[in-house]
Amino acid sequence: MRYPLPFRMVFGLLVGFTGAYVAIEAIDRFGTDPGTGERLEVVLGRPDFEEYCSRDNSELVVTPVAHDPIDDDPLGWSCSGPVRGLFSTIAIDIDDVCRVQFEPRARARLFDLDDPNGWRCISDP
Repeated sequence: MRYPLPFRMVFGLLVGFTGAYVAIEAIDRFGTDPGTGERLEVVLGRPDFEEYCSRDNSELVVTPVAHDPIDDDPLGWSCSGPVRGLFSTIAIDIDDVCRVQFEPRARARLFDLDDPNGWRCISDP
């Protein structure tokens, strides 16, 4: 049975895009530097700001720091809530979130400047 041309075109595009996506993800996570052959950074995952804020005080919530009042801004996060009876806002060190969540060598990198959740925790191999 021969499938209609539009179906074959869509199927071909789907297979191609899926293959490209898998290759890009594999290179991002397990890639090596073509010049030296050494492994590149390993993407560990997204930092969990909510877990970080509530680890010592379950009443603290994560809030984005608005550098730009119109759009969401990924450049800052804070923990807000009652601390010793007073409302407080504590700036989050995103590198520290990665170290606490994953490993002592982990650090944060902003992969998407337009996305407040564009942070990823990375580590050297």
